[in-house]
Amino acid sequence: MKNTMGFALLRRGVAPFLSKPQIPALQQRSLHLAPPFLLDDYIPRYMNLSSIDSALKRSRAYAHLRNCNLCPRLCGVNRYEKTGMCLIGTDVVVNVIAPHFGEEPCVQGHNGSGSVFISMCNLRCSFCQNHDISHQKNGFNLSPEELGDWFLKLQEVGKVHNINIITPEHVVPQVALAILHARDHGLMLPIIYNTSAYDSLASLELLDGLVDIYLPDFKVWEPATSKRLLKADDYAAAARESIKAMHAQVGDLCFTPDGLAKKGVLVRHLVMPGLEEEGKRIMKFLAEEVSRDCFVNIMEQYHPHAHVGKPRRKTGSKIEAAVGQSEGAKEEVRYADINRAVTNDEVSSVRRAAEAADGMSNERSYLLENLRRQHDRGQRLSHALYNIETRLASAQSKGEARKLRKEAGLLKSKIAESNKQEQLIAMRLNDLQNEDSNRLYQAHQPGLLPYPYSPVQPWGQMTLSPMTPMTPVSPLTPLPPGIYHPSPIPPSPLEPPFFLASPFLVYNPVISHEQNFLEGEQQGLYTPGQHDSASPVLADEARRKSVEHKVTRTFENVLSEQGNAGRRWSLADAFSPSPRDKRMSMPGLQTIWRY
Repeated sequence: MKNTMGFALLRRGVAPFLSKPQIPALQQRSLHLAPPFLLDDYIPRYMNLSSIDSALKRSRAYAHLRNCNLCPRLCGVNRYEKTGMCLIGTDVVVNVIAPHFGEEPCVQGHNGSGSVFISMCNLRCSFCQNHDISHQKNGFNLSPEELGDWFLKLQEVGKVHNINIITPEHVVPQVALAILHARDHGLMLPIIYNTSAYDSLASLELLDGLVDIYLPDFKVWEPATSKRLLKADDYAAAARESIKAMHAQVGDLCFTPDGLAKKGVLVRHLVMPGLEEEGKRIMKFLAEEVSRDCFVNIMEQYHPHAHVGKPRRKTGSKIEAAVGQSEGAKEEVRYADINRAVTNDEVSSVRRAAEAADGMSNERSYLLENLRRQHDRGQRLSHALYNIETRLASAQSKGEARKLRKEAGLLKSKIAESNKQEQLIAMRLNDLQNEDSNRLYQAHQPGLLPYPYSPVQPWGQMTLSPMTPMTPVSPLTPLPPGIYHPSPIPPSPLEPPFFLASPFLVYNPVISHEQNFLEGEQQGLYTPGQHDSASPVLADEARRKSVEHKVTRTFENVLSEQGNAGRRWSLADAFSPSPRDKRMSMPGLQTIWRY
């Protein structure tokens, strides 16, 4: 589904001296309304299947096993007689079945995600972090009925929040049969399809109506990269089609008020060394061709593993090898270009690309940039006016004085126009701030949402989200019905509003004595202290809040100094960049939001 950007960016460049500013008209802006993301309750999709649909899916599952076309490799083998690329027949080889606490917070909750780690894979990633499972047939064989019984054990004994099937691309028919079997025996949990996105459309069609949450990985973009690292040159094309098909089935990620995801698509992208440009293209694709409200987990926990960093196989005779070693030749390693951890700059560049792909964040950035340009232009005009008035005071002739007065009048009119444009931009930015402030206030009203305590608090207090640990609050996205307070507070442009720290949210346990930050520190600016290393959430919030406070105070000066050409305030300190803090990767989730 293709979406139009919410705000058209004009051509970048420095405004010419004494030129008329090109300020966009607000009526040209197209409003983007995100779909509702909060659910009162949720019934898994497979509960709505009729007996006819269930029988049809069973017959199609057996047909897929007789002529395997589950992934883009299209082996076409009869799985009852032999195996294809994945080396799996009709049974499922399962390595681990247990509640898992290493997933995203909205998935694992406080009881964990009922994870089922499937052995083998239809890819051969050279850097696979689970190569002992995906590259080797380690585990025990289960029939579809036995796998369905394990789903029920996870629900009844493990008390998990969902069934998370990990790397199931090559066993989709067995998974479909297991879900239908478990449903007939009392399964009531959402199903998560945790995939590498190397799926065929026929496979996803079989899963339609059975899966509630899709968790695809989008690893790389270029065919040459996927051929060398994943051993599949058509991976990127297949992943693009698969993710669009997944989104067409379940839409954007939705949550219940306790913060648990129940339905939708959550895309993962593992940032890899030297491949940040491909990550940027992936972010652009997701925003333009999938959804601008698509949730993305940008992960930075990559480390050399599997085949990366291993010595190359020696070639030639033993004598040549001995001569090379004697000459001090350095032993080469495999995949040397990715034989390192990712840097902060690489992760931050992908993050910035995701932020730039969002039209709503573009509007805020665009307005701030234009405010800066108008301020600089006003200063130049003021200096020019001062020089003309100085020359006018020492004019020798009436003709020269008349000419200087005419130039001064022209400059004064341009200064007044510049001030007016600054006021309009500042008022629009204040409107965006007030919308955020009102939503956060309404979300914290008692009786509407479980705040400050929620079931997710024992496993990690989320201090930045006003509603759930995974709630995308946007200044242009209204809250769902039922969240609005009957008497919203009046907006106050002079009080610095409480903002989300950044669209790059961090999930991390927070020390208990720092929990009063939401209530106690809103009246003043929080200063990062000794606990920021343990809680990067507070460090991000403090930095963002300080910047927004400076911008708000600057807007106050703009509104109070109407017509004043001799301004002395500056926006330079409000835009000073700060280095990105080093954070834990998992379970310290870093997610792109629309703010």
